Amino acid sequence: MLAPGTRDEWLDDEPTETAEALHEWLRDTVTALQRQVTEIEHREAIRDHTKGVAFDPDKLERLARYETHLDRKMERTVGMLIKLRELRAQRSPPTA
Repeated sequence: MLAPGTRDEWLDDEPTETAEALHEWLRDTVTALQRQVTEIEHREAIRDHTKGVAFDPDKLERLARYETHLDRKMERTVGMLIKLRELRAQRSPPTA
């Protein structure tokens, strides 16, 4: 016999009260719970793996190259803007 809360939850998800529907619902629910328990038990290993993937040296090297490229491009752009500002300042004011 199912506990009242579990029975209500099953009936909310599955409108039919057949044994097959109950078996399928329990299998899916238990499988999901087992997956969550496994993830909790292996939380540290999963975290370590995630950090290892996130800090992959090859990927970081590629990002560093892009960062260097963008830094140089920004420096050139800022330099050009400064030159344009200086040229505008040197221009004589328009006469009306």
